[in-house]
Amino acid sequence: AGLGVRVSKGSGPLLDLGGVAIDAIAVHTYGEATADGEFGGGVELQLDGFAFSPAAGGGDNGVANGIMNDAGEAGAANRPSFDPALSIQIHPGESGPRIGLRAGDPPGPWWLIIQRQLGPLYIDRVGLDTVESGGRVTRISLLFDGSISMFGLAAAVEQLSLNWNGGDVLSIESWSVDLMGLAVSADLSGVYLAGGLLKTVDPPPGSGTGGPTTISYVGMLMGRFGVYGLSVFGGYTDDDGSPSFFVFGALNGPIGGPPAFFLTGIGGGLGINRGLRTPTDFARFDEYPFIKALDPSTGPSDDPMAELRDLNAYFPAESGNFWFAAGISFTSFALIDGIAVVSVSFGTGLEINIFGLARLALPRPEVALVSIELGLLVRFSTTDGLFLMQAQLTDNSWLLYEEVRLTGGFALAMWWKGELAGQFVVSLGGYHPDFHRPGYPVVPRLGLEWRISDEIVVKGGSYFALTSEAVMAGVDVEVSANWGWAWVRVAFGAHTIV
Repeated sequence: AGLGVRVSKGSGPLLDLGGVAIDAIAVHTYGEATADGEFGGGVELQLDGFAFSPAAGGGDNGVANGIMNDAGEAGAANRPSFDPALSIQIHPGESGPRIGLRAGDPPGPWWLIIQRQLGPLYIDRVGLDTVESGGRVTRISLLFDGSISMFGLAAAVEQLSLNWNGGDVLSIESWSVDLMGLAVSADLSGVYLAGGLLKTVDPPPGSGTGGPTTISYVGMLMGRFGVYGLSVFGGYTDDDGSPSFFVFGALNGPIGGPPAFFLTGIGGGLGINRGLRTPTDFARFDEYPFIKALDPSTGPSDDPMAELRDLNAYFPAESGNFWFAAGISFTSFALIDGIAVVSVSFGTGLEINIFGLARLALPRPEVALVSIELGLLVRFSTTDGLFLMQAQLTDNSWLLYEEVRLTGGFALAMWWKGELAGQFVVSLGGYHPDFHRPGYPVVPRLGLEWRISDEIVVKGGSYFALTSEAVMAGVDVEVSANWGWAWVRVAFGAHTIV
């Protein structure tokens, strides 16, 4: 038999002590008896919505007070909170109690989202994790994700943990420190260095999901000095005795060639038991690992740890799949900067990809009046039954100044497998507003967006598309202003579909 009581308020926290708030307090008890006359029972105390938001201190340190104010003034919905619970149970026939500790619904770890900048220190989140065995807590971990940045140097850590591994709390042998990831970058007067290593475990220790454990490592090293650069990234995964590996490296510098095609970089790599995911967001096309490694203009990363996580997403472990890739960067008449990468993937099927990025700034990059940056993706896949050619202007395309942004894209796609088998599409600028087909490439309007101010925006676009079932064309022009308390929008256009 069991009994539970939960005390809370209809709105707002049950207890609000300034920097500490608790939404509700719950107590659960139970008791049991066996036919042999043995008894057992337990009790659990749970604090729902336990939040910590420090208020400003009363000292003379203005910086510290500002930090405390920043955290304390967050709204209740934005305050970091979790649900810690402590339980003690004694089962019939057992000599000792079972003690459980958690901070939310299992499995852990349980994270408290902080996202606060404390001077040079940025705290992303802190967490708690526990491991139980035989009804007892055998490991408690305090976790930390964050970064520090000062004087051109930046370092980020992933799951820096202080662990109690059971035993005497006062014994140093009962404690350990672990680190799942470390990334460092430095921008020192023309010299840029970045590197890092990230370890992931799936499923996480103590998750209770069972099954084999997969341990993965990804790492990167990047250096730039003037026009010279070196980039290397790779990863290794042990998936229940089935290893997988990938690596890609690039060297940047004035290699040579005619003015129409002057090589500035060369690179290549391969993957064994690894997949290869193509980028889908052209706005971030220059962040794709192949492109970034070959790009001579690559600068310091704001978040090197995020780049390491992206490597796992772009090149996941995939048994039986292999790929290799090669690429170059070049200039043409010192006006166009280009990057081209070809990759071939085979295993469950054959996939050929071509990635490209081209930049043009006139009259020259230092005093540009026109900036054009175009991303290109060509994909042939026997697995998906697809041939796709897609190009799109990135957010770095503008006229006169960056507030007059140029937009537009092109797509050619043909399918011979799946739900879209037998269909094709050619689009320049998108589709008719009433034409929607899941799986068709997304193409932005050919036009421009002029942001005159934060309140006033002028934009226009046009399109033409030919598909297996229709032909369409159209144009749109829109002028809008929004001052919060008042707004106005004028739009006109013409669209046709046959």
